[in-house]
Parts: sequence; structure tokens; C-alpha cells
Amino acid sequence: IRVSTRSDTQLHSFAFQEQYWRDAISSMQGYRLKAIYADKGISGKAINNRRQFQNMIEAARRGEFQTIFTKSVARFARNTVELLSTVRELKEYGVNVIFESENIDTITGDSDMQLTLAAAIAEEQLIAYGRNVQWMIQDKVSKGEIIIGRMYGYKLKNGSLEVVESEANIVRLIYPLYIGGMGKNGIANELTSRGIPTQLG
Repeated sequence: IRVSTRSDTQLHSFAFQEQYWRDAISSMQGYRLKAIYADKGISGKAINNRRQFQNMIEAARRGEFQTIFTKSVARFARNTVELLSTVRELKEYGVNVIFESENIDTITGDSDMQLTLAAAIAEEQLIAYGRNVQWMIQDKVSKGEIIIGRMYGYKLKNGSLEVVESEANIVRLIYPLYIGGMGKNGIANELTSRGIPTQLG
């Protein structure tokens, strides 16, 4: 399973996906759940960036399971070439992939053609989404609007940046740690040891 951002709605979707598969597989005769491989907040554009996906492939190489279930081609991979080469590699290990939404099981002979078509559609959807986001950003910039995502220490209010004082204190703590030579992992560990939550809690 995979969600492409760490927003609250996406993380809810993530929890839903996980529970869905736990329930679905427990109700299937002849199947036992080995593991759920789940990438949070990672795009499906490139599989080499997905740690859990890579762990799943390694487990397949070791023969730890025979079937992978996924909701759709887009949840598995959005790059057609990577999708097909991964499915072929899995077949070599005796592992089939079942894409529920498209009703494709790679154990069947005609799955390559079906997968190629489904993957091309998923890849095109990703490209179209990127174009839409780019257009929206360019439109806002041309109108003089501030464009930021969720920025720690600030919030956007009435078109202006406003300091969030409770978060600003944490930012003020981070700067001397960084200037003192501490790297991002060290800073993260320091914040964790002080009980300071991440942006999403």
C-alpha cells in the first residue's frame, strides 16, 4: 500500500488501506497474511525511492511469499517500464501480483498487455496532475499570491506569513544546533529526546 503525501486525509487513507487488506486476506481461503509493505508520503513515480517496496522485492527473492495483493496499478507503480520489469522479476521468483481494481492477476498469460495499458493510463494521470499543479502555482504567482506548503514556524493568514510562536521557539532551538555542527539526524534525535512532536504530531 502507498500514500503519496503525509497529509491527514492521506494518512487516513493509509490506515483504511491497511485495514482493508487485513480484513480481505483474512477472509480469503488458502491465503495467510505474511506482511504489509507500506510506503507513507512517497510518490509512486519511481520505485527505487520506496524503501518498503524494495523490502518487499527482497522478501520475494528470499521466497517468503507467493502472491502480492495491491489495490491498483497506480498504488503499485506509476512508471510503466518499472512496473513491467518488476512484475517480470517477481514472476522469476514464482510470485504473482493481483491488481484488484483492474482485475489483473500476473499468473495469467494475457496480463502483460493488460498491465501495459493500465500502467500507461496511471503514468499519464500522474503527468496530467503535475501539469495541473504547475499551472495553479504559475497562476497564483502571476497574481502575487504567496505559495507555501505547511512551513514549520509560520502559517499563511489573509495572504501574509504569520509567525506561530510555539513552533518558532523550536526553530530558534534548531539554528544553534545546526550552526554548532549537528546534522539533521542529530537534530531530529535531540528534538525527539525533548518530546517535541513533528508537524503532524
